[in-house]
Amino acid sequence: EKGFNVVAVELEERFLEGGLSRITDSTRKLASKAVKKGKMDEATAEAHVADTMARITATCDRSALAQCNVVVEAVVEDLTLKEKLYTDIGRVVADDCIIASNTSSLSIAKMAGYCGRPAQMVGLHFFNPVQLMQLVEVVRTDETDPVIFSRAMAFATSLAKTPVGCIDTPGFVVNRLLVPYICSALLLVER
Repeated sequence: EKGFNVVAVELEERFLEGGLSRITDSTRKLASKAVKKGKMDEATAEAHVADTMARITATCDRSALAQCNVVVEAVVEDLTLKEKLYTDIGRVVADDCIIASNTSSLSIAKMAGYCGRPAQMVGLHFFNPVQLMQLVEVVRTDETDPVIFSRAMAFATSLAKTPVGCIDTPGFVVNRLLVPYICSALLLVER
């Protein structure tokens, strides 16, 4: 939607197909809402969906990440899966590529160790639904290069998001605040 070319990488073709289908459905839904609100006409909406989808290259070849300026990992919260993925990412990306995880709470420093490029590693924790929520936690470790961190903050802003810088700590900012509230609410209900 913001004009970036995107490389979507999956393990298997069927996962790519499913992901592209969800992206298409979501893009169409948002365009349809814009038409209903009078923000664009049908032809513009159709062109927008086609243009968005045309900027996505889908592949099962991780070497395609070599040309990317930003890599955002968003696999399930399983460090065993992430370790292999980050090892591969570390082998193929450029020395100035931002390497990011969309994790909501796992250690960014641990994943930085997997990729062997700790200076390039940040967290970019997007909140769901990503296409609607504005907040993005941008997480730095003790080893994150300040230039990479600054570029990650600027990248989040370029997506029309509101970046919140934070350090690599369990739960980052939002979950660290949210969990105690939830626990307090449960204790109140229990009482």
